[in-house]
Amino acid sequence: MTRNTDEDAQLDIFRRIAAGATYTTYTLAEEYGLSDGQARALIRLHGPSREKLDRIIAAQPFP
Repeated sequence: MTRNTDEDAQLDIFRRIAAGATYTTYTLAEEYGLSDGQARALIRLHGPSREKLDRIIAAQPFP
């Protein structure tokens, strides 16, 4: 059974979108100037979602 090229194209597009929606330890550490351990801990606690981690890191501390 062969795969449909349209399905392959759709999967490729989905993979590209999904790759941009998550952080790896390296990309999170680079973007926010964190150590690898700090980035790893944040991803472990909150998941790799870019949207969620951006909100958490950008949140202002309480006075």
